[in-house]
Amino acid sequence: MTLPSAKAQYLADALGQVRAEMKALKAREEALREALLEARANAPIQGERFVATIRRGTRRSFDAKSLPAAIRDDPRYWKETASCTVLIRERAGKAEREDDIVLVEPF
Repeated sequence: MTLPSAKAQYLADALGQVRAEMKALKAREEALREALLEARANAPIQGERFVATIRRGTRRSFDAKSLPAAIRDDPRYWKETASCTVLIRERAGKAEREDDIVLVEPF
C-alpha cells in the first residue's frame, strides 16, 4: 500500500477548505439575493461598488420525462461521456483550525 505524499495530503485539505468556503459563500449569496427580491425595487439598487438589477423572464426547458418510453429508453438517443469526480469529506475527529493567515502556494 502506498501512502499519499505530504503534498497530496495538503491538496486534499486545501480542496476541502475551498469547498467549505464556497458552500458558505453560496449560502450568503442566496440570502442576499432573497433580500434583494424581498425589497421589491422598481429600479436598479445602487451600492457604492455595484448596481443590482432584478430582471424577470421566462425560460423554456425540455422535459425528457414527457417523451414516450419507447423513445426515452432507446439507447440510440443517449450518449455516454466519461467523467472524473473528486469527493471530499471531513475526517472524523479532526477539529477545525483557525488560521491567522491563508497561505497559497503554486503547484
